[in-house]
Amino acid sequence: MWYPSKVIAPPAAEPISLALAKQQCGIPVNETGRDAELTAAIAGARGLVEKVCGIRLVTQTVDMVCDGFCDLRALPDAPLQSVTSITYLDTEGAPQTVPTAVYEGRLDGLEPSIVLAHGKQWPTTRRGSRITIKAVAGYGLAADVPPDLVSAMLLKIGSAMSMSGKDMLVRSVEVHDVATRQYGGIVDVTASMDRAFLALLANYQRGLLA
Repeated sequence: MWYPSKVIAPPAAEPISLALAKQQCGIPVNETGRDAELTAAIAGARGLVEKVCGIRLVTQTVDMVCDGFCDLRALPDAPLQSVTSITYLDTEGAPQTVPTAVYEGRLDGLEPSIVLAHGKQWPTTRRGSRITIKAVAGYGLAADVPPDLVSAMLLKIGSAMSMSGKDMLVRSVEVHDVATRQYGGIVDVTASMDRAFLALLANYQRGLLA
């Protein structure tokens, strides 16, 4: 059984720059009044994509914790760049590190695993203890993130910013001396944007691990 992963070293930079987010939202690059709000929206969009897909977008170090070595056949975070260490408690309760010669990382694609090397066996752990796998996760730098995932983030950033200020999705028609009618706003487009968001993520969503 896997437990929620913990980010030990967060991303050094987000996969979407402030300038690109401003372009998406129709905000002039030299306008700084909403920078803090945009920065939060960028981080929120990345977090949402990572949660929905079960992946990490840009380089970050994570600790993955499980009950037994048998769990390593399917790791909860992807893509993985490398496995830093596998630690456990021995039968006396002392912390130990599994030698790298004991295992091999199968880190290709979005379903990484760790397997025993030929002729090796896993060490015996203290009953009831947990195993920690420290790994470097993510596609790499911002430029390495697949375009579909960048587009999905931009959709969510634009939506979040439109709802926090003037609705950039609303259009209006003014009839002189009669009324102003608004159409095509949040109510009309949110469902379509959600469908587009999920469609962009379709090839990156992983199965849930138990």
